[in-house]
Amino acid sequence: MSFSTRALVRTVLACLGLVTAARAQEPLPGQIAPQVVSRADARQSYAIYLPTSYDRSRAWPVIFIFDPGARGRDAVERLRPAAEQFGYVVAGSNNSRNGPAEPQYQAMLAMINDASQRTSLDPRRVYVAGLSGGARVAFRTALMARVRGVLACSAGLPGDAELPAKVPFAVFGTTGPTDFNFSEMKRLDFALEDRAATHRLVNTGGGHAWATPDVLLQAVEWFELEAMRGGVRPKDEKIIGAALAARLQALPAAPVPARWQALQALARDFQGLADVSTQEKQAKELEKSREVAAWRRADRKAVDRETAYVEELMDAESDGDVVFIKRISGELRRMLAGPADSEDHLMARRVITDFNGRARSAIRRMFQDGAYSDAEAVLDAMTAFDPTDARSHYDLARARGYLGDRKGCLAALTAAVKAGYANATQAAAEPAFAKFREEAAFKSVLGSISQPATL
Repeated sequence: MSFSTRALVRTVLACLGLVTAARAQEPLPGQIAPQVVSRADARQSYAIYLPTSYDRSRAWPVIFIFDPGARGRDAVERLRPAAEQFGYVVAGSNNSRNGPAEPQYQAMLAMINDASQRTSLDPRRVYVAGLSGGARVAFRTALMARVRGVLACSAGLPGDAELPAKVPFAVFGTTGPTDFNFSEMKRLDFALEDRAATHRLVNTGGGHAWATPDVLLQAVEWFELEAMRGGVRPKDEKIIGAALAARLQALPAAPVPARWQALQALARDFQGLADVSTQEKQAKELEKSREVAAWRRADRKAVDRETAYVEELMDAESDGDVVFIKRISGELRRMLAGPADSEDHLMARRVITDFNGRARSAIRRMFQDGAYSDAEAVLDAMTAFDPTDARSHYDLARARGYLGDRKGCLAALTAAVKAGYANATQAAAEPAFAKFREEAAFKSVLGSISQPATL
């Protein structure tokens, strides 16, 4: 980045210090304003929601949200019920998206600065939230500025960042068994545990997506409890009582590791707020059990195994080691043959999805740079890795087409159609097929693509 980290910290802290400038064009309470344009930079905008009870005479907690696709209104809408129930301002950038870090920084700074001028925010209760790449923006913000908590859905730290030895903010993470970042979120949770940080990781049961509304509500409620424990907001016995009752009712009786996790989290979350000595004692007793000890070892071992698969595959992709990739793909396909809810099956799904996503980004760069031989090597491995992926077969046909390999191009295109490729419009205009398009064999395959869908 071209900006100084130290200067950035000073700037962001100043923004969070709540500028007391004129407050014209303030959004209306109880309504989402979908596109508030920054006064300092007309290229930047954000969506914002003020709770119905909003009153400018007092300071309000705020959640700044980063969606990976710059969908500010969508992100705000997801957190609106929690914002209304617990009295939060929520703002979502319409500019921050997956990509280079500096535009994300500019979008973050513009939103925080402008929202701080337009609304009355509590600088002690600033939270950040995001999905996937947006979660990485949220973490980057938290590492640079005074933030109370991070709500991270399906992703953790940016690749160039590390957790400090003492983590100054709380972390509520979400992931699920089909989320390709599942092992990353588990590793992050282990690291937070090792640093004695305030943290919670919720398994949503789903994939790489925003947490469901009920989990997002839990996250904001959890921030409320943390703020009460930290003395930055008064204790509210009604909130504490309702939250504790719900958590007690949801405690699983079995299996033992799941009950231990739930008891341990409950005891931590309500420490100093309610009498949870019974639950704390039960958690400590279960922690000593063979079942929990064995599960903890297996859990870390499984995360290490999944991490190794991903790292080794990406190293092989970088080195062009097709033989290794094909060998691992065979292992993963055998794992997929097991029951759909088995750990091995779920791990194989995640590794395949993760590898394909990372490799596809590299392939886009290869096509942009005209490195068609490199793209062919990677795509040849990807089609062996996941023979059902129509997009990989199609891109392999493109690479071979640009290389002038008529036979290989036709074979890959045929495989793409068999795997479900159905974008007739795209295939008919594909420049890589220009040399062969009028040949009978190619006409036959292209003619078999009947639906102009977007792949």
